[in-house]
Amino acid sequence: MAGKNQNLSAFASETPNGKDYTIAIVVAEWNDKITFALRDSTIDTLKKAGVLQQNIHVYQVPGSYELPYGAFTILQNFSLDAVICLGCVIQGETPHFDYICQAVSKGCMDVQLQLKCPVIFGVLTTLTMEQAEARAGGKYGNKGAEAAHSALKMIQLTHYCQEKGDRDPLLDTINGPLGSLLLQSAMVNDDEGDFDFDIDDADDESYFGKGKKVELNPKKKKKK
Repeated sequence: MAGKNQNLSAFASETPNGKDYTIAIVVAEWNDKITFALRDSTIDTLKKAGVLQQNIHVYQVPGSYELPYGAFTILQNFSLDAVICLGCVIQGETPHFDYICQAVSKGCMDVQLQLKCPVIFGVLTTLTMEQAEARAGGKYGNKGAEAAHSALKMIQLTHYCQEKGDRDPLLDTINGPLGSLLLQSAMVNDDEGDFDFDIDDADDESYFGKGKKVELNPKKKKKK
């Protein structure tokens, strides 16, 4: 967040090299004078960090409210390392501002947690157009550059954890939708099943939102 006389583009850490990364930028067309300035700064920062032109994909949506769905749809159909959402919401005379800001920020968070890919919130939420201009290339720098830097840092963290982590990805499969289907199959064919399934009561919603966690217990059933 920008403070007094603080330039958004002055990063506290070095920007990672992005030569092997593929990144999408979703831009809101509403307040395009601001959002397109954010877009241009984002692209410029990514290129300076080594991201290839052909690996930067730009998409436009009508307004900031549509950014989460745009990010979700793109991630479901393309292989990407991160998505950067750029928009600008300026307060008016109605509560519209509050509803939009909350919906967009929550939506972007939900998409990245659900699809396990960084979704960067590069949306300006200002009181006036002058404040937006100051953060889109004005005295406070450019939020687009900050969003690009954040994306590269989060990609770096994601790749590091994927390479160094020791958690078995199969656990997510078993406790997710596939595990639920396996459980149903075992219930229907209980007499012929080869495996037992243990269901532990837990305070989570990994099993159809019913607070059940499914664990595959590879123990052969005793023959009668």
